Amino acid sequence: MSSSSLLGQAPWFGVFVKTQSTNNCAAGSVACGANCYTNSTAIAAAKAYTASGKCLTLTNGVWVQADGTNVLSVDGTDAWHYALNANGRSFSANLLNKTTANLRGRVCPSSVYVNDSNKAASGRCLYYDQGNAAQALNAAGSSQTTQASMGLTDWNIAGTGGDTASTWYEGNIKTCADKGMRLPTLYETAVNDPGGTNKPTDSSPTFNAANGVPSISISGSCTWTSSAFNYSSNYYWSWSGSSACTFGYGSTFVAVRCVLP
Repeated sequence: MSSSSLLGQAPWFGVFVKTQSTNNCAAGSVACGANCYTNSTAIAAAKAYTASGKCLTLTNGVWVQADGTNVLSVDGTDAWHYALNANGRSFSANLLNKTTANLRGRVCPSSVYVNDSNKAASGRCLYYDQGNAAQALNAAGSSQTTQASMGLTDWNIAGTGGDTASTWYEGNIKTCADKGMRLPTLYETAVNDPGGTNKPTDSSPTFNAANGVPSISISGSCTWTSSAFNYSSNYYWSWSGSSACTFGYGSTFVAVRCVLP
């Protein structure tokens, strides 16, 4: 008798051999190993599980909880991702909600704003959302402390990123804060380095258009960043495709895309 014909038969000691899944996730789920975002087998299957038993499904290139509302850590390790505080400068104690965030993808720019002590971190990645309607940066207000009225006006006033100086990350707006996310910096986007002298100088990031956050595909529209445009204190950088644009904060025709490091 061949060895294959013995499968499922009662061994000599009278106990049935039973095939059992190693996890409680969907059939066909693949073990992620150390990093779910670098495991090509798991990505091809679009369903996976982690060492601690997190059941995942791949949606828009993002690993999300198959049986809940959480999102896997953007670095692909066995942890849920946390949302940002309203001003986007630090992480909160709340987990990111996949429904609220409405994520569209993940990219790994050369430089990522983490916080004011680490403004151009390397080796980091970002989630980005599906995109939001065009709006002024001060559509909800100009606060950087109250979420309900969070927004940006002139970047050279107290309460913004560098108070009277221009910075790459000036602050957040309510649309992104409500998701636990923030506005991107210009160098995190798919734009080429615009050169010139109208860029902030509070850090020295590396631009990498091929690995940056894509702009929103709205005809004739650019997408906001939180980066100050030095030429005028009421202007901010935005982008469309690989090209940079600049507009005053009150412009209502510029789209919004939120990100999360």
